[in-house]
Amino acid sequence: PELVCSLRGCRKLEVLDLSYCQAVSSPALQDLAGGCRALTWVDLAGCKQLTDPGLLALSGASPGIRHLCLALNKQPGLTDDGVANVVRVLRRLRSFDATGCSQLHAKTPKSLGKHCELLEELSLASCPEIFDDELRAILTGCQRLESLDLTGCHYLTEANLLEAIPSTPALRRLVVSFIPDLSDSGVATLRRLKPECVVERHARQREDPHNLFLYLGDIARPPRVKAKKKKKKNKDAASGSSKKR
Repeated sequence: PELVCSLRGCRKLEVLDLSYCQAVSSPALQDLAGGCRALTWVDLAGCKQLTDPGLLALSGASPGIRHLCLALNKQPGLTDDGVANVVRVLRRLRSFDATGCSQLHAKTPKSLGKHCELLEELSLASCPEIFDDELRAILTGCQRLESLDLTGCHYLTEANLLEAIPSTPALRRLVVSFIPDLSDSGVATLRRLKPECVVERHARQREDPHNLFLYLGDIARPPRVKAKKKKKKNKDAASGSSKKR
């Protein structure tokens, strides 16, 4: 905490990377925000003690933040309501990374669509509870969006993707891995409707990594063992007894 608080004296500080720093707590960020009011690039990925009050203080002190990374912060103290309020303040936001923050699935996406019209890069990877309404709110409000990662957004539907994605004029990169409802033909249709956009899809759904047949084909298939014919002992015994007689 002392290290984070010591940055308070850097009044012209613009870039703050505290990713995977376990000393990042709300009191420390609140203290830092008292002196740092010119931040434009903030990375707080994997900060397990990060909670709403610290993030709200930081965004309130530096409303000009353009890049914000909150990836891999699934802790209860960082809530959908809190981050939605943070996003409301950051109207100049260009890049937002919420990878693995599955709790940010309802109010945060809608707040992005309503308040962050300058947004260019967005990752909602591993946020499985994002639904069609939330995605539609983002694509409607963020018309400058160039890069969008929807990996693992399980509940998105193919029909909505085919309707909404082509209407996003600036989109140049779209990742749609692990969306079960999106078929191979759906991906092909997206590429046809949006030829200027690179559509990436590594797999439709997660597979068992121990099932090598999925990756190696017949090479990994176990060889068939021919069943040995059992000798009919009963018939032999019967024939032997008849001969004795």
